[in-house]
Amino acid sequence: MRSKGRIVNTRFFAITAYYQFDPDFSNGASGWKKWIAEKRVLDCRRRVWHKATLERSGSLAEPNAQLGTQYNRFWSEYCHPDYPNLPAADLLGQQKVSQNSMSSNRRYFHIAK
Repeated sequence: MRSKGRIVNTRFFAITAYYQFDPDFSNGASGWKKWIAEKRVLDCRRRVWHKATLERSGSLAEPNAQLGTQYNRFWSEYCHPDYPNLPAADLLGQQKVSQNSMSSNRRYFHIAK
């Protein structure tokens, strides 16, 4: 199978067929973007967990609820670098809606002959 002029392994294409875009392959820029995204997620986690260590509670349910609230608050405040006017939480919601609206024939693996 071909994707953007490259020959793609049928098995790989079947795995990526779930997504709404063609498979993309590594290049220098993609490595840099991946590092930036991972760094931002790591920084978010450190901030959230630092706040969590300052608070004490009697059960596990309370910290879990607090962590969920803090993560949701962070992602609603944090804007995507490519879309500075859209919070990451809104983009995630749009992605979930678009994935749910996909036709069912793209959700399953194709049997290679």
